[in-house]
Amino acid sequence: RRARRRRRATLGEEHPDVLLVRSNLARCRELQGTLEDAETTWRELLAGHERAYGVGHPLTAQSMQGLAAALASQQRPQDAEPLYRQALALLTASFGEAHRDVLGAMSELARFLGRNGGREEALDLARRIVAVSREHLPGGHPDLVHALNDLGQSLRLSGLPGEALAAFEEAIAVARTNPDVPSDSRSQCLYNLGVLLRSELERPADAARVLSEALELDRAVYPAGHDALAGDLFHLASALLDADRPAEAEPLLRTLLAAPYDMGPDHGRTSSRLRALGTCLAAQGQYAEAVERLEHAVERAVAIHGTEDERTRATRAELARVLAAAGGR
Repeated sequence: RRARRRRRATLGEEHPDVLLVRSNLARCRELQGTLEDAETTWRELLAGHERAYGVGHPLTAQSMQGLAAALASQQRPQDAEPLYRQALALLTASFGEAHRDVLGAMSELARFLGRNGGREEALDLARRIVAVSREHLPGGHPDLVHALNDLGQSLRLSGLPGEALAAFEEAIAVARTNPDVPSDSRSQCLYNLGVLLRSELERPADAARVLSEALELDRAVYPAGHDALAGDLFHLASALLDADRPAEAEPLLRTLLAAPYDMGPDHGRTSSRLRALGTCLAAQGQYAEAVERLEHAVERAVAIHGTEDERTRATRAELARVLAAAGGR
């Protein structure tokens, strides 16, 4: 803030360096979770860009995108959507549809629509991004990998698992042709494919193979405890359970319930992990600990989600199933 004040006093509100500092401050506030402060800063930045460069300038469009994201993060989609659309229109008018900034703005709008009831338009945008990327980018380009991965997600959310499978597999194939595609991009494609194979396509053995590869890539990039690794571990363990390989799933689930992955008793993931471990132990005949873990999972689910929530009912049903199985022995 001190640096911002000094630059503002010396250079003036519309100087590019002052606007850059303000942009960095807005992003910092977003990362800190102070979303209302971030919104205020983005509004100041947008006004500064409009005064300095005009309404139609690309930098003005970028500050519109920042403000739109801040509003969306505050669950204000009706305020965010017009800004996303205006930013895309401005960037398209400046650069043409094939420009990277335009495709990025199109992708942001598609993701926003997919989260806010506009899945059909989001899917149309995702298809368009892939078509433009194929036409204008060289084979193996990292942006084509991102576009195909986003298309796969949009197809999956639209209830088209077969098409989603093809998009994810193509994204992975493209990524393998170019060693410059970042490791985390490859792992994200593998993760999304693994979740699809397990959840929608009911191919747990294939899912386990793909998720194992994603986990190995992420272990080389992220520190222990990172959300990406936690997701890999949980979905891999779940796939192994579905494939009747509980002995392989058990150590993964125990890892998730210990530091640095343990999220505390009041987090929803803790209940899910306890339930999965209980199921895993029961599958191996370890009923005493399975019942203990599932009772704890029910207790946490009630505290977090309430008694009538579907997740709580499912956890209680699993406890009842295991108790019945244990009593029959």
